[in-house]
Amino acid sequence: MGRIGMSSHLPHGAPSTSFQPAFEMLGVRATVRPLHTGFPKLDEMIGGLEPGLLHLFYGSEKSGLPDKFLHHLLVEAVKEPEAKAIHLLCGNYRRSRTTLDMELLLNLVERAGLESRDAFGRIHLVCAFTERQQIEAVDHIEGILSENPGVRLVAVQQVAKLFAGPPLVSRATRENLGGMVSRLIRLCAEAGVPVVASASPSPYGRPVPAPEGGAYVTHLAKVSVYLRAMKGGGATAYLLNHHEKARVGKRMDLDEGELGLGRVTKLSTRMRLQEQMRQLRDRYRSALKDEKMKTAFDCLWDSWSSEQGAMIYSDVLSALDLLTLTATVDNRRQIESLRALNQETRELLEKLIARKTDED
Repeated sequence: MGRIGMSSHLPHGAPSTSFQPAFEMLGVRATVRPLHTGFPKLDEMIGGLEPGLLHLFYGSEKSGLPDKFLHHLLVEAVKEPEAKAIHLLCGNYRRSRTTLDMELLLNLVERAGLESRDAFGRIHLVCAFTERQQIEAVDHIEGILSENPGVRLVAVQQVAKLFAGPPLVSRATRENLGGMVSRLIRLCAEAGVPVVASASPSPYGRPVPAPEGGAYVTHLAKVSVYLRAMKGGGATAYLLNHHEKARVGKRMDLDEGELGLGRVTKLSTRMRLQEQMRQLRDRYRSALKDEKMKTAFDCLWDSWSSEQGAMIYSDVLSALDLLTLTATVDNRRQIESLRALNQETRELLEKLIARKTDED
């Protein structure tokens, strides 16, 4: 991941000295093109991701659909050369865990035809897992925005977890967090960058539940879309809120193939294995000083190449684990061959000794 920006030019919680009138904000919206979601039907429904607006996509945390969709948008944002994105992970380590799905992100990067090292280097990760980190997160994001004019998206994973309050977070802290989100939206508006957040549904509201975070999050989000995973695959997207009221109430279906958020394919596993093998050959092997070790590595390379068909059908091990496992199996094969040869040698030696004894 890209390096996290250091401290902001302003202390956290300090008001900005810059103020942008509404007329100028409209001018920014008119000149900066919306960011596409990668789903034409969804873009048509919401009008794309507009700079300076908070777009909320929420749904069952069990299905993981909103967070998966956020990962998709991160990759969509860095498709253009030199384009960058910021990913803010929200949560409190004492209560719940919010994670970046690296396997899914790598899968999406590969599907987009991007080089993984380059794409990951253009995604800046900011974590907000403690109260202090949550309050200081916008300072870091402001630093990244000021140093990287190519940022195309700020993605906030599980934004409502910033407000998960009593008994661990005081009222004063919750007010600071509320001001933090408002400040984040203002900074992104000034930079011409859209903000997209994921969240879980609350137990309130029927037939479409309201998002977590209460009225505050609902008020800040200018576009709110409820995503519901279907039992037979795919999902339904329902537009609950939009700053252009005429769009509200629209509904659309996304099939599983169009979503492209499924499990990692066997092809992508093969590509990761081959990339890991190349890195080991170019870096690890060249650093070995013993020529016999290099020769041994070359033997492993042959085994790795011939057994990729077996390795790609393992769903539980990482690429490096699979290479290590295959190397271990190959070592065992050679040990067993040597053991068999040793047994044959011992038997032959015993026969020669017995013959020599008979002759004497």
